Formats: sequence, structure tokens, C-alpha cells
Amino acid sequence: MHLRSCFVLLCLAVGLAAAETTPTFSANDLDRARGMLGLARDEVVKEFYDPARVGPEFLARCRAAHEALASAKSNDAALMLIAQPFFDIGDSHTRFLPPARKDRVQHHWKFHAVGPDIFVSEVDRGSDAEKQGLKVGDQLLSLDGIRPTRASRHMLQYLFYHLAPRTGMRVVAQAPGQPPRTLDVRGEIRAGTPLRELRNDRDRTELELEYENDDERLKSRLVELLNGVLVWKLRQFDPEKIASGLRKVASAKAVILDLRGNPGGYVQSAEDVLRGFFADNFDAYTTHWRKKTETTRIKGKGYKGLLLVLMDETSASASEIFARTVQMRQRGILLGDRIAGALSTARYYPLVLGTAERFIAFGVSITLSSVVMADGSIIEGKGVGPDYQLLPTHEQLYLGHDPVLAKALTIAGRKTTPEEAGKFFPPLN
Repeated sequence: MHLRSCFVLLCLAVGLAAAETTPTFSANDLDRARGMLGLARDEVVKEFYDPARVGPEFLARCRAAHEALASAKSNDAALMLIAQPFFDIGDSHTRFLPPARKDRVQHHWKFHAVGPDIFVSEVDRGSDAEKQGLKVGDQLLSLDGIRPTRASRHMLQYLFYHLAPRTGMRVVAQAPGQPPRTLDVRGEIRAGTPLRELRNDRDRTELELEYENDDERLKSRLVELLNGVLVWKLRQFDPEKIASGLRKVASAKAVILDLRGNPGGYVQSAEDVLRGFFADNFDAYTTHWRKKTETTRIKGKGYKGLLLVLMDETSASASEIFARTVQMRQRGILLGDRIAGALSTARYYPLVLGTAERFIAFGVSITLSSVVMADGSIIEGKGVGPDYQLLPTHEQLYLGHDPVLAKALTIAGRKTTPEEAGKFFPPLN
């Protein structure tokens, strides 16, 4: 199914559920929704890197959304109508971002794709998800009546966590060899100021705790083995994390760089990693902005030993640049699952509707450039395929075994079982 059609169907399903619990959509709500649509549209037309993709067809879809808003039954339904034209551009980083809600919902569990299917990847200790019996490795068969797939995962997260967040979800999950079970999983509701302006100690403390939790989840980990093998779990392309890791790479006989779950980060950091793992000079990729074009040239000064790169569906952005460069120049071996295909440079543009006394803040994420690799390949929307596709089985996911890391360690000269490899980087809770 085409992604646009898939998004429409998901919106319809989510909208029907939301309409049962949200207040009536008023004339003031309609004016506000149309105002947000207009401001977001104008910003995208002005800033999106390719004017042809935000031309007459995009404007026609915005007009259609403007008219359709008159029949919206709820604010959630209106937000989904506003989001549709921006989603239809077909770019991974261009999205309408709705106003922050006063009461925020935190869902203390996550899911990702392995091959075509969706599995639970994290469950926080003490969360309602854990209390209801949701476990890492459960296959997700349904989320509020919608069957999640690899193609729809990002759309579902966008809908459920941004456009139409809900306090709970009805989840149908299945453990390996067991019948499906239905769970009503509640999120944690945190009251706060609508704009998160840190106007009180409670908001400030909560935000600091959120940052600490994010830092822990994105912390890089390195394991140095006796036979000269370095396993580097790089969770984010961050300058400090890159610098400390590269200092240990030089003396290793083999490096296993684990980019699974790495969403990307600073472009400059991606270039630093490339320099650290290549010993020659070459053109890596060309960035096409609205009014200029830049080619990134890597001047290698780094490691020459064996390089094995682990990747999965959640590896994105800078991870994709690195993995594709390694593959393109035959510098190492890529193992795992196909990478996301979400490679572009974007910026968040805050927008305000109303007066100084009474206003609503929202925004739009806009892609400012596209990237073409040195061999002419385009990653955005396509992804990067591994040299060796290795997918954990349902049972291995449930047991926490890691056949991908086990294979890489074996290639590097340290024979390891999937069970042993699964103990290197246990899930963060």
C-alpha cells in the first residue's frame, strides 16, 4: 500500500477513536486550525529545499485540507487533517508539529521493526506496561485496532505520540509459541504548563529528569576484549562520545561498531567518524540546499583494521551516511537489517498564532537539504541494505539473544553464541 494511502487510513482509524472522547469542535477551533495550517504551509513553501515539491500540488492539498476542516468533529481530527499535506510531501523530516498539551502523556515502552514485523524493544521497570505483562520481544499484532507494520511504524508513532496522544492503548501482543493476549496499557500523565516555559520548580525538575533519562539511553558503551576486538555501541552521533571512542579504536585489531537504534545526530560528528575509520581521502556525499550545493570530502587519518558495522531499521541519518560510505568503498562489512531511509537535514521552525495576550505555539519541521552519495545513490526513502541480512527470530528477541553481534564477534575471531552476545548490552529500563 502507498504510504499516503496508509497514512489516510491510520488517521481515519485514530480519528474515529478520538472523536468518541474529545469535546465538540467549535467555530473558534476551526479558525485556529485553519490559521495553523496557513502559517505552516507558508513556512514550508518558503524554506523547503526543493520548491518543485511544495508547488501547485502541495498548495492544492493544503486547500483541500482547509475545506475539510469544516467537517472536523474534534481538535485531534483537525490536527490530522492539517498534518496530511505535509506528510504527503513524502519527506521523512518534514512534519507539522502540533501545539504542546498541558497534560503530557509518557508511554514507558517502545517498539521497532525487525524485518516486516513489529516487536516491543523497551519496557521501563515499574511502568504500567510492565505491570500489565508487556515484555521485550513480544510481537505487536495490534495497537488500538491497527496492525502495525514496518511501513507504518513511524506513522503510528507520529499519530499516537504527537497528533493524537492518548492516555492508554489497547495492545494485542504475542510471546513466541503462545496465543495472543490483549492488554490495556496506560501511559503516565504529567500535568505541566502548556508551553513548558519552566515557570515553576516542578516543570524545571521534570525536564531535568527527562534529560538525564535521555542521556542514559543515548550513552555510548565500549567493551574491549582480550583478543584485540573492540565492541562500540554508539547510540548517537555526538562530538564528545565520538572523540572518546575514537581514541580507543586505534589500538584495536577489529572494531564492531553497533549503530542499531542510533537515530543520527550532528553531521560534523558523522564526518569525524568517517575520518577515524578511513585512511585515504575521498568525496563522500553531496548536500543539495535550496540555493547551493556542497560536496563533503573526507581526509582520512584513521584506523585500518577490520571494521564490522551492525545496523537495523532504527539506524538513521548520520548512521546511514556512515554505513553507506563503508559499503560503497568496501571498507567493512554491514550486518543486520535494512536501515530506515531517513536521511536529510531539517530544522524546527516555531510558529505562533494569536495575540501577545492570548496565543498558541506550534511548529513545523522542514527539510533544508537532500544528500546524494558519491556514487549517485540516494538513501532518503530507500535506506541501506546490509551485506549480510541477519534477523533475530521471535524467540531470540524474547530471550534477549543477539545473533547479529554474535556473528560479528565470530567473524572478528571470537566465537560467541547469540545468548552470550545478548549479555553485552542488555536493554535499558
